[in-house]
Amino acid sequence: APLCSGKRGSSLALLDIETSSCFSFEETAPKSDALCIERRGDLFFTGHRNGWLSITDLREEDSNSFPPGEMSSVGSLTRIMVLNDGNRLLTKHSFGSCLVWDLRMMGSKGDDKMKPLLHLTIPKPMIHSTKSSCCNGIAMDPTQAIVISPFVNAQERTCLAFWSLSSSSFVGCKELETPESVRNGSVNNLLHCELSSTITSAFKSMTSHSKDGDTIGPSEHSWGLWFKLGTPLAGPPTPRFVSSIHHVTFPGDITM
Repeated sequence: APLCSGKRGSSLALLDIETSSCFSFEETAPKSDALCIERRGDLFFTGHRNGWLSITDLREEDSNSFPPGEMSSVGSLTRIMVLNDGNRLLTKHSFGSCLVWDLRMMGSKGDDKMKPLLHLTIPKPMIHSTKSSCCNGIAMDPTQAIVISPFVNAQERTCLAFWSLSSSSFVGCKELETPESVRNGSVNNLLHCELSSTITSAFKSMTSHSKDGDTIGPSEHSWGLWFKLGTPLAGPPTPRFVSSIHHVTFPGDITM
């Protein structure tokens, strides 16, 4: 578990629950709160409030930290995702953009020290950077060719952004809707969004002639992602029918 105490102590400590052993990495960890942590094998990846990325190798009991480089205005690092190839890492930042890192450069020193490989941005006229800090989560399509992440647009509506991983180009966005907004023809103005990275099958309503009514079943040749909508803590109360988990679907087969 990550433990942080700002400038007065270690930014990262790992506790082995089985042995009650605690490993502290205070020499190179940035003096900034840890906001998220992800594990892949013996490597722990930690995102910090100041936007830095820390990588801890349990085999060497060593930790190294990497700034967002020239992209220092991306905001806090709030979510981490390791790609299936094991060589690349995605980081989600609070102002709406994402960074792609090449883990093969992790051991480089000096001018060759690991820097962000790609910067995935949303066109400035489209995004409300400050309110996008209410959105968190990062996902990919089943082929891991498209990066997906939530943001708040200039009209203060919650959307999903899509980027090509190969070219880092912004390929479009989709405004998120709730069943209630679809039925009423209203606008979804809930700014807080949490996107799950887990890919699931899509679902559809299946007509049933039984007394129990229609049922929900899988939809072929499509996939989906779960997300949660709500309002920030300082905002007005969220209506019960929208403060819940929803599912968004996309065409295509799940071939992972």
